[in-house]
Amino acid sequence: MKTKAEILARIKEILDIDLDKDDADVDTLTTELRNLQDDLEKYEETNVKETRQAIKDALKRGADIGRIVEGSSAAGRMTDPDPDTKRPDREERGKALLEKRAITIGSGDIALSTIAAPNVNDTWNPVSGLLDSVDREVVIGAESYDQPFIAGYGEGEYTAENADYADAEPNIKYAKLAKTFVTAYAEISRMVQKLPAAAYAMIVESALIKAVRRKLAREIMIGNGADGHLSGIFNTGDTNPAMDEANDVILVSIENDTLDEIIGSYGGDEDSGEGEAVLILNKEDLKAFSKLRTTTGNKVHEIKRRARTIDEIPYIINSACGAISKDSTDEDVYCMAYGNPKNYKLAVFSDVEAQESADYKFKQGMVAYRADSFYGGNVVVANGFVRVKKGEAA
Repeated sequence: MKTKAEILARIKEILDIDLDKDDADVDTLTTELRNLQDDLEKYEETNVKETRQAIKDALKRGADIGRIVEGSSAAGRMTDPDPDTKRPDREERGKALLEKRAITIGSGDIALSTIAAPNVNDTWNPVSGLLDSVDREVVIGAESYDQPFIAGYGEGEYTAENADYADAEPNIKYAKLAKTFVTAYAEISRMVQKLPAAAYAMIVESALIKAVRRKLAREIMIGNGADGHLSGIFNTGDTNPAMDEANDVILVSIENDTLDEIIGSYGGDEDSGEGEAVLILNKEDLKAFSKLRTTTGNKVHEIKRRARTIDEIPYIINSACGAISKDSTDEDVYCMAYGNPKNYKLAVFSDVEAQESADYKFKQGMVAYRADSFYGGNVVVANGFVRVKKGEAA
């Protein structure tokens, strides 16, 4: 059986034939047209009333057979309300063809259109929730931001009469939140803006903001603190004075007691650090925690994904973290961090500025979008996190 497009194309060919020519076989053409209409009924399901009214109007007008009436209010399709019932107007249309009068076929059937949806479906969230959990300080207009923090307190000492008092100055350090420039850029064809899915053009602007946020969420973990870079939680350089590498936890794999080891290593000598601490980890390691079983086959941990907790301990997924559970993760790669997200401060030095321009690549009809802003970030509490790195396998 012919496709719908082939049927419509053949109907158009028949309507374009000049029946005044001696070689025109009117009977054969009329029979073929009826058969084509029967085939078309199997594809069509709507606009029956409009189609029939259009055919009646065409018969009354007595127009020339070589013309298809376009722009009619009845750009309908030749269908039948009941496929099992013969069309009462079929003979009338055959007669119209024999008498060189027009029948109307909707232009929508001859030139099949492509309809674009008015919306664009989004993908999975690309931004870690860590970005919205850290402490944020808006310092628009500033060039730098230094956050002092106490690295330790002194201790009193027994002292002989008339002797010097024991030194007990607090150890104060400074975390520098250097100003960095984060940008995002994209180009799309101007033709996209003319489609019904023109909302896509606006989504591009939203995507620019997500691109900036995604970069910040990763740099909060792995920023190396170099010039023009944020200092992340995993940074072991001098630009991250709040973190002491000696306090890192080294693990080879995820075992039944891994979570206890991490939580027990957090805090100070007199403080367990309980409260607002969260576990920041790779999704693969979260999966590994969920697979742990006791000797009796029960799950070791109760993981509530909707509440995002492991045994009531909140967790945040961040893809910048390595995965201890993966054999491909190299030794000494940082994989997890546990602590209060507010112990990391993100300084916002400017608002996000997003712009659209059609000047660049004007000849190609491309529209350019860009977004930029200035940020700084660093850990601002002494050992505000306990970091977990992968150790050497035995």
